[in-house]
Amino acid sequence: MKEIKKKILKKIDKEMQLIHYGSVIFGVGLFIAAVISLIATYGTLSPMGARIATGVLIMFGIVVGLINVTSKETISFLIASIVIVMLIGPFMSSIIQTFAIDQTGNTSKLLGEIFKNLIGLIVPAALIVSLKTIFVTAKDE
Repeated sequence: MKEIKKKILKKIDKEMQLIHYGSVIFGVGLFIAAVISLIATYGTLSPMGARIATGVLIMFGIVVGLINVTSKETISFLIASIVIVMLIGPFMSSIIQTFAIDQTGNTSKLLGEIFKNLIGLIVPAALIVSLKTIFVTAKDE
């Protein structure tokens, strides 16, 4: 009985370490998204640099989807992801209209870059989590 408990505790400990790494990766991904947005708005980011940056965000999103979201968090993560993706456009339009932000200015461009990069991080994670959920659901006949 003690051996079984030790194995279970060891497995739980490994899973918690992965979840911790996933949280760190998600935080780093958010930081990278913000930095890329600032560089794209106020600096010079070449088209190739933008592609590489988007690829990095997508990779971070995939890793987050693979190791950070537990089975208990799946539904809330997917709902939050859907809400973010669906409401970013109307939210951005509302901010621009409410505060009379010039749509050709840097502020509008910065908001667009931030939202674009957030989507580049969150959507791959949501796709991975939804595919994992579909696989588990299909497996549990």
